Amino acid sequence: MAELQMKNYEELRQKEDVMYDEIKTTKEKTEINHLAVKPRNQWLKHFLLILLISVFSAGVASAITYLTVCAKLQEKFNIIDVKLAAIERQNGTEHRDNRLQKQINGSTAQLKQFTLDLIEKKLKDVERKSDMKDQEMEKRYNLTSSSLQKQINDSTDLAQLKQFKLDLIEKELKDVERKNQIKEQEMENRYNLTSSRLQKQINDSTDLVGFTAFGSGYDTRSPGYQLKFPVIKSSVGISNLSSMKKHGTFICEKKGLYQVTVTVTICSLHKSGFNIYKNNQLYMEYFIGSLDASFRNCDSGTGTAVVELHVNDALNVRNAHEDVDLFERLSSFSAVRLK
Repeated sequence: MAELQMKNYEELRQKEDVMYDEIKTTKEKTEINHLAVKPRNQWLKHFLLILLISVFSAGVASAITYLTVCAKLQEKFNIIDVKLAAIERQNGTEHRDNRLQKQINGSTAQLKQFTLDLIEKKLKDVERKSDMKDQEMEKRYNLTSSSLQKQINDSTDLAQLKQFKLDLIEKELKDVERKNQIKEQEMENRYNLTSSRLQKQINDSTDLVGFTAFGSGYDTRSPGYQLKFPVIKSSVGISNLSSMKKHGTFICEKKGLYQVTVTVTICSLHKSGFNIYKNNQLYMEYFIGSLDASFRNCDSGTGTAVVELHVNDALNVRNAHEDVDLFERLSSFSAVRLK
């Protein structure tokens, strides 16, 4: 392309030289041709300059495009190289892990085999030592037997033989006596333990347990009212009477068969009575007054019951019927354990 442009340029110069020579021959033609040729030459120069600039710009653009494409391709090649390297490292890691796992498995198998061999060796050593001990004991027994037999055979003195037998019998008797003493001691220990248990049961069954308590004051009480007995007249074998004093409830501390006696004094126009409750359940009912409402009747009633109580069982007394005038200071609550 450049050669073609240069050739065109040389042809133009030659034409200009020819035209210049022709112009010199005639002055008028020269001036006319000079005026006609000058714009044409300038246009050609501008055209060639623009053509050169276009060619140069196209070359520069082509070079830039080439470099850009090469750079992108190089970047893709680098990414591919990185991925390949990562894949190779991963494959290498997996291969190393597989090799390591194989080594571990092999080492584990070797360790198990080594352990089994060691255990087998120790067992053989134990068996060997046991055999040696058995042989040694057998030798000692044979030696002792032979020595004893030799002593007996060598002994010509019948008295020595009798003394030996007597010593042997005495030793056996001592062993029997020692064993009998051990058995007697065991029997004595068992007897003492049994006796202590029986004594405890006897003490529990023969311990005296009982109380008598009175109420205090006078007031009108509604049905279901629980009588209070804060005045303790007597108490045997009972350590806690606070519930009796505060609420009128007897809490059993020692199980057994109890006889309970309750006396209640009431003034009422209607029928009157009281009930004994065990663990908040009605146990016994007692009637005191008549049904005649023409006059106010004052009576006292006494109820007795035998009840089996266990530890923490509760007994209390409650008003049974309509509102009554209750004389708690003339009412009592007693209980005694029979057995």
